[in-house]
Amino acid sequence: MLVLHVSDTHLGAIPGGLPFRFRDILEAFKETVDIAIREHVDIYIHAGDFFDRAHPPPEAYIVAYKQLKRLRDSGIRVVVIAGQHDMPKRYSVSPLTFLAETGVADIVAINDVIRSVITVNGKEYELVLVPYGCRDRISLIKPSIANSILVAHLLLKELGLPVHDASVNDIANFKYVALGDYHEHRILRHPTGTPIVYSGATETLRRDEYSEAGKYVVLADLSGDEAQIQLIKLSSVRPWIIGEYQSLAQAIEDVSRRARSILAQGLKKPMIVVTIKSQITQLAYREFDKLVKQGLIEYYTIEGVESESDKKRFESTQYLSRDVDKLDLRAALRSILKMEPLVDMVLELIQDPSDITAKKLVEMLINNEDLLRSLEMMASHTHTVTTVRTSSSGSTSLQPSTKSSSLISFLRREK
Repeated sequence: MLVLHVSDTHLGAIPGGLPFRFRDILEAFKETVDIAIREHVDIYIHAGDFFDRAHPPPEAYIVAYKQLKRLRDSGIRVVVIAGQHDMPKRYSVSPLTFLAETGVADIVAINDVIRSVITVNGKEYELVLVPYGCRDRISLIKPSIANSILVAHLLLKELGLPVHDASVNDIANFKYVALGDYHEHRILRHPTGTPIVYSGATETLRRDEYSEAGKYVVLADLSGDEAQIQLIKLSSVRPWIIGEYQSLAQAIEDVSRRARSILAQGLKKPMIVVTIKSQITQLAYREFDKLVKQGLIEYYTIEGVESESDKKRFESTQYLSRDVDKLDLRAALRSILKMEPLVDMVLELIQDPSDITAKKLVEMLINNEDLLRSLEMMASHTHTVTTVRTSSSGSTSLQPSTKSSSLISFLRREK
């Protein structure tokens, strides 16, 4: 049996809020289907986070249906499990239900562990599907037959992350283990030698995920006694150029050279993120605008400060530019709100976004004169973000972010 193992396609995601990145996500998914058809696989396995959120935009549904129908029309079975992004927070239906109801997916595991035995070329194979919500049961799940494939959405301790769901030793001896949730491709080994494989995300969702090694899907041949695996690189993934430079001239020279090399390989125009240590002037934006107009790059971000006063403000709020996964949320809120009781209540609201929690927050503000007075003082100040972004499809502008006192006025009226 020949398997294409895919995960973390995140259909419907719009990284950075950029429309062309929305298309990148969909194009990478389409390429995985192209590969499955080209390689004449028997089964297409998706190991979770098929969609980016529980309520994806209509375009994501349309692309999902059309592409999976291509697999069905080619005689390729489709198996999908739910990742956390595929699951609604409460009282709703997972968008993966659409794939099952329309018949473009053969097996969809959303809320429960599913076992299914299929026959390929006269040989039986067991599929054991463990969606994200069942990941804590992984150590209890055992194969029923020799040719058994485990599909799960979880993080293993061996990845070296601060948070994990299980370890390699918690997994039984399956013939092949197809995992999702980790966005880099990684091949681990069970003590028995079984490959435990993360295919990785099919596109770069955040800057810290980008690797010049690229993004992959996994082709697994399970016909023999041992699984044979091959990584297939995706060619539709948008390249990035990330660099730190002493001067604007150095940045322009290096980015231009690398961008031309990328385009010569038939790849997409790259995303650019540069940090220039010297003072940033309007000349920097004009020079990078030229690269956009010349068709060398798609989009750029210049990081740095424009003046000493901006530098001080940037340094005092630099936690805002950290990746979300690494953000110390309490420290961020404390820096903004300055008041520990309010920090505690806002954190509670984030963790439990219910009407009851929201009501508690409003009541606390109404009944605490000191908090209201402090909020009024904060609302009298205006802060401006200094990072500038430009793309080939739009102009550059600075958008000031202002704290309004309208909420405080409303709360005072409520008193």
